[in-house]
Amino acid sequence: MKKAGFIRVILSLSLILIVIIMSKANIKDYVSEKMEFSTEETVDDKQWNDEVQNNLAPTVAMGEAGNEDINMLKDQLRIFLSTNCLEYLSFLPEETPIFAYEGITEYGIRSDRFALYKETIEKDIVFVNMVFVEKEAENVYIWGEEELVLIGTLDNAKMILSESQVDESYNKLNLKNMETEELLDRVMEVLMQNGYSQSNLIYDGIIEFLNRDYCMISSFDDFEDHILRKQEYYIDSRDGYIYRVEENADFLRTELYYIGNL
Repeated sequence: MKKAGFIRVILSLSLILIVIIMSKANIKDYVSEKMEFSTEETVDDKQWNDEVQNNLAPTVAMGEAGNEDINMLKDQLRIFLSTNCLEYLSFLPEETPIFAYEGITEYGIRSDRFALYKETIEKDIVFVNMVFVEKEAENVYIWGEEELVLIGTLDNAKMILSESQVDESYNKLNLKNMETEELLDRVMEVLMQNGYSQSNLIYDGIIEFLNRDYCMISSFDDFEDHILRKQEYYIDSRDGYIYRVEENADFLRTELYYIGNL
């Protein structure tokens, strides 16, 4: 009897052990399935977030040279601003608007976003405001102190091709092919004539700003083991205009202040 009871105990323990092992296996499979589902869900969430970020992020290089729709929109905005918005944006009739496309964004509305600069009577190039053109409706907004402000629509804006043509063909000075030393000497001469007492200049290459190419030059202090760059200057590769580069403290936007020309 004792032996039979002992056997029953052994069999019961074995059965319990088998049940425990099978339960653990099922739990592991269930967890694996949940982890796999969770991973897929995370990937989808990441893709969605990436798409949202891409829509909101500035895309300055997008279509500036080849996107006909954006170029047409710029031309319409130029006409629109000249007839509708001088009081909103403090434009003078003699000042030229410059638009830099920064992609599609959403601030309550889905719109094409532009950074609006102007070339002043003094030939400075300064930041003015952000301009948003609503998709489909073509309502035009600017950025107020805390929200978008509607200033009109593009319905009545007409294309004037003669005003929007870019003189890509002419390059009087061909600065890109000028010898570096000659360029530095000529820039130094103009700076000295206009009261800028720079003793050292260094050529930093070509930089693109507002859809134009500029030769970038910096003044610097020369130390025994290093040089310290100071003031930056941009020289328009098309017409040789020389600008002092500054940063707009309110908007953190690069601005150019005219000095003279080569």
